[in-house]
Parts: sequence; structure tokens; C-alpha cells
Amino acid sequence: MSLQEVECDPISERLKGESLDYNNSEEWLRVYSRKTKRNLKGRQPVKHSCVIQKRIDSLDFLNDDSLETVLRRFNGMRSSFLFSKHNKSFLEGLIKSIKQAFEIISDRRVGPSEIDVICLGLGNPAVHLSSLRQLVVLDLLLQSDPRMKRSHTHLYDPVFKSVARNLIRKLGMQILQNNKEGCYKLVPDRFYFIMLPHCSPALLNNLLCTNWSPSILSRVVLFCNGWKEVHQELIASGESDSLRISKELAYITALESVVQIPGREYYLLWSSGNKFEEYRDFEGMRVHCFSPREMSNLPKHIWNMPHSEETVVGTPCSNPSLQNSSFYSDLIDANTVPSFVDSITNDRV
Repeated sequence: MSLQEVECDPISERLKGESLDYNNSEEWLRVYSRKTKRNLKGRQPVKHSCVIQKRIDSLDFLNDDSLETVLRRFNGMRSSFLFSKHNKSFLEGLIKSIKQAFEIISDRRVGPSEIDVICLGLGNPAVHLSSLRQLVVLDLLLQSDPRMKRSHTHLYDPVFKSVARNLIRKLGMQILQNNKEGCYKLVPDRFYFIMLPHCSPALLNNLLCTNWSPSILSRVVLFCNGWKEVHQELIASGESDSLRISKELAYITALESVVQIPGREYYLLWSSGNKFEEYRDFEGMRVHCFSPREMSNLPKHIWNMPHSEETVVGTPCSNPSLQNSSFYSDLIDANTVPSFVDSITNDRV
């Protein structure tokens, strides 16, 4: 496997001499899947530990459908994406955006099987239709792009239960076993497509922290919430201090100026005003990559920020001082769920 699970402590430091203006960003609606909107309706910002415990307790009572039922539903959704005009248009736009992104980061043609795929924070496809649709899209991307292989595709979410894990394996993909809170070390000689569907900003920040090197990040294409929208997400959750956002999400902030967003012409289809449910499951998500040329022009001190290789083995990935903050309010930490939520349930019995 060309992916390493490591312990890290993303200690964030304020970037000296760097300031960003988020007031000029485009109008944006907060990114939530429909299931999350229902769960959050009427909820006020609360402490991280309470949010996570409530989420875990509620998930314990959401039984997975049978594998046969989920597979039948999966195949139906897959057929819809292949033969429905609007779904096919969405998929074609996404494929073109990913193709453009790899053309930006590589001056040569990326060959077959050169791209490893990682998907974190998918949710439970055996329970939620939005998660299942996102898995269908990932499956179709793997089918359409010979540079990606199912055997080199790794997924993890602590809410995966046994049926979801079996479904993913049956599709030929791999399951990561441990909750590293996004701290997965990428291999320098591989290209990566990383999908983070509507994930906590801290998850992305931790992933960047763990791989804080221009030689690695210049080989990564992300499909996640819009870059500036990550900051807006925190503001919407009650975090109003833009300086604190820049400090605590320093790795996201540091790369703001070099982020490329190919395929902008397709994103209007995925707007909140689109009536198709399939589009709403990807609302606010963008394909991102980092321009190698522009990264080489960043101040050298940016690459001296603390990252995983400088931390003590065994240190938690998340900064302990932030565990009760809005920055981690949607991140299930390793202390709460070290592997999968159903293993916690079994341990309680």
C-alpha cells in the first residue's frame, strides 16, 4: 500500500507578514448535505465533545440496511448516473475538471495506474442516500479514468459499519483501519486524487500538515469544499475571528494564494439553486490543485511550519487545546472512535 498512517500534531502558527482578505469572496451558501441539514436544524454551537458524543449515540441506533439491499440501491443510482442526462452532464464536468487539474500539476502525461485515490469522511453509504450517491460517483470516476485503480483506492470514515465496509470491499476498494483524523502520509513518487465530501476543515488541515512539502502537495488533486468557503463554514458555525481562523487552519491559509480551481464553468450546475438532488450532494465542492510554479514562489518560511515529521510519535493528530473549538466540531477524534463506530458499540456490550 502506498499510503502510510502516521501520528501528527498539526500545531498551527500565525503566518508572519501574511494577511488574507475573505470579505471579497464570492457569495456562498453554507455547505451541508441534506442529512446534515436535518440533523443540525435548530442546533446552537456546542462543545466538541458533546457534538461528537451525540453523533456517535445517534449512529448506534441507525441500523445498516442489508448488503443486498444497499447493493441494489447502489446499482440503481449507478444506472441513473450513466443514463440520466443531467447526471451524465455532472459526471462529465467533474471528469474534465480532474483531467485539467492533473494537466496543471504535471508537465508530462500521467500514465495508467499512477494515481492513488483517497476518500475520507464519506459518511455511511449503508444508511444515507447522499453518502451512497457520493460513493457511486467515486466508483464511476474509477471506471472512467485508467490512471486510477480500485486496488489503489482507500476509504475511511469512523461511521463505516460492517455493511458499508463490505460494500466498499465488494467494489474492489480498500478500507483504512485506523482513525488518524486525516493524518495519512502520502508517498512522494505517486500522484493522488483525494475526495473529502463536505468534511470538517480540520480534516483537510491535518492532511496538509502531514504532507507539508511542495514536492508532495504538487502531486495532489483535491475534490472538497471550496477553499475560501472553508473559512466561511467556520464563520457560519459561530467562529467570527478571521485572524484566529487563519492561525488555527494555518496550512489551508498558507496555500490560499496558489490554489487552482479548474473547470469553473461546471460549478454553476452544482449550485444550491439546482433542483436535482444529485447535484445538491456535491454543493459547494470544487476540484483543487496547487500550482507547482506558484508554490516555488512562496516565502521559504512557509515550508518551515511545524509538520508531522517534527512531532513526537504518539502525539494526537488534533491540537488538544482546540478539542472544544468550532474548528473540530465535525471531526470524530481518535480518542472517541479509534477505528469504527460499531466496534465501540460492541465493546460497550
